[in-house]
Amino acid sequence: MRLSDLRPCDKCGGKIAPSFYVLRFSIALFNRNATNQVLGMAQVMVGNLGLAEMFSPDSDDAVTVAMDSKQHKILMDEVFLCQSCYMRPINLAELAEKVNTRKEEQDEEQT
Repeated sequence: MRLSDLRPCDKCGGKIAPSFYVLRFSIALFNRNATNQVLGMAQVMVGNLGLAEMFSPDSDDAVTVAMDSKQHKILMDEVFLCQSCYMRPINLAELAEKVNTRKEEQDEEQT
């Protein structure tokens, strides 16, 4: 991470020095065809999911986590938290919305 990518705490707006937390999270989606292949094979193999995954051709694609895929990376959220905010209860959805709104405002200013 570059120093130019740093920003204040996303919850309180305070300093993040000397150490801080970066939370990265994203949506995960089921691939219906791959999931059905694995579950169908598991039925044939009397519920042995591990064996079913070995024999299903698309088992690695049954669930797509957006931040693991370069094409879906835009669906990942990244939140910076100072040490004191990390120890308090937080609403991740609210915080992610705040960060995304700020990003949109910055993009509009640049254009």
